[in-house]
Amino acid sequence: MQYLIKDEGQRASVKSLLGNHYKMLRDAYKLTSGQDANGNSMNIGRNAFAQLMQSCGDLVDGKTLNMADLGIAYIAVKAADMKKGNKLIPADSIIRYNFLEIFIRLADQKFLKSGLATTWYDAIEQLMEKYLKPVF
Repeated sequence: MQYLIKDEGQRASVKSLLGNHYKMLRDAYKLTSGQDANGNSMNIGRNAFAQLMQSCGDLVDGKTLNMADLGIAYIAVKAADMKKGNKLIPADSIIRYNFLEIFIRLADQKFLKSGLATTWYDAIEQLMEKYLKPVF
């Protein structure tokens, strides 16, 4: 998260916000990764993640966030894992900590880059309240 949210104050407020929503996110991860288990680890494949995001109302609206943006965010969270070379981390699926990071990236794309929010906290809060909380 440090390389995405540079400001320490904003990073602290986002950590607090994610902490408030952690149970919901953890349960969503467990449910989705259990349905899309790949091998011996709990993980979420690209198609399962795309379906999950499409079930979140108009989150993927083709304007502020489209399917290509989902793919870019998915690849971005996996890039760091590929550098680590850990064979226990599936190359083509996201795991628990990737699940949190991808939502931060999607909030950036949907709300910050489009101008719908001015702070990381507001962007992530809007993502959680408008799109994720009603589904999870």
